[in-house]
Amino acid sequence: MPKTRLIALLCFILFSDCGGILISATGEIRSPGFPNGYPPNLSCTWLIFIPNKQIGLTLNEFKTENAYDRLEVAHGPWVTSSLEIAWSGPSPLSGEVVTTQYMWVHFITSAQDNGVYKGFRATYKPYVLYSKKK
Repeated sequence: MPKTRLIALLCFILFSDCGGILISATGEIRSPGFPNGYPPNLSCTWLIFIPNKQIGLTLNEFKTENAYDRLEVAHGPWVTSSLEIAWSGPSPLSGEVVTTQYMWVHFITSAQDNGVYKGFRATYKPYVLYSKKK
């Protein structure tokens, strides 16, 4: 991706109504309007950056229009980074989605939404691999 295109994308994300660049070690992401429904035709992108750490994202609440509205999570600092998951439907994903240092979170909605589905609430934090104490 050319540097000017990346800068333009980052400026769009910084100043859009949904999405942004998140650099705190922990945080929460919500779809616009959550829990009272989200508007149609959204394309919200968040870039999470925690230097030298793995990032764990947990979907605490999730309800979207199945097959039409979705949440995508990708690994890496680029829009074209490999997709980890794409999730849609009436229930949250169990467990955590884990990436290293960067995480793209993209929420896309169709033109048919009318506030019926509440959207999502997710939390992120540094991921710590579970280990049994001896």
